[in-house]
Amino acid sequence: MPVFAVQWAMRLYRWLLRLYPTAFRERYGHEMAQVFSDECRARWRQHPPNGLLAWWVHTLLDLAVTASSEHLAQFRRQKMAYLRHTVFLGLLILTWVILFFTLAFFAQLILAPWDTALTQPALGTWQRTLNDFFESGGGGVLALPVILTSVGFALRTINRHSGALAAFIVSNALFFVGLIALFGIACTINNTILWPYPPVLYDPNYEGYHRSVFPLLVIGAACAIWLRYQRRIQKNRSATLAV
Repeated sequence: MPVFAVQWAMRLYRWLLRLYPTAFRERYGHEMAQVFSDECRARWRQHPPNGLLAWWVHTLLDLAVTASSEHLAQFRRQKMAYLRHTVFLGLLILTWVILFFTLAFFAQLILAPWDTALTQPALGTWQRTLNDFFESGGGGVLALPVILTSVGFALRTINRHSGALAAFIVSNALFFVGLIALFGIACTINNTILWPYPPVLYDPNYEGYHRSVFPLLVIGAACAIWLRYQRRIQKNRSATLAV
């Protein structure tokens, strides 16, 4: 087969390879072009020029079928990836919502010590004002910055590395379980060791913010460790992308 004919055939075939998806072409394009070139020479030597014409007809039909099937397969893969991404994102948002209400509820329990007491501090005192604020749902004021910090870490990471979604979901789920356990342990220690109830029928001085310090420190430390871990996830993913 003449050299110029091989060159023109290869140029045309390489141009036709653009019909395949980019990823498929980058992976198999060179091998396909080499096979096409060798087959062109072999067909020309065996049955010129009808052999070459038959090979072109076969190539074009095969290209139309395989290129269409590869695009369809790529669309299905992208559709599944999009669906998986959407489900993971929904789960991540759900964990944030659960954590927000959990933290807000714990803040109310810790920072409204007189919510079930028979007597409360006088109106106008800082104790009564703070107690009434958290008793009426003010715990969200403390929970919101914590959750928004986690959201910030996640958004800066998943925008560049969607695979980090699963890491943040697992982190949030583990934090929720640990938060429940730590709160129970902190309350038990607080109520039985640090501030046990006095042996009287009712002590009006028992309730107070002195009983809020230890549980608040435990929950605050848990939040700090959780956010630090999520910050580490962000740094590790950023380092991976940099490499």
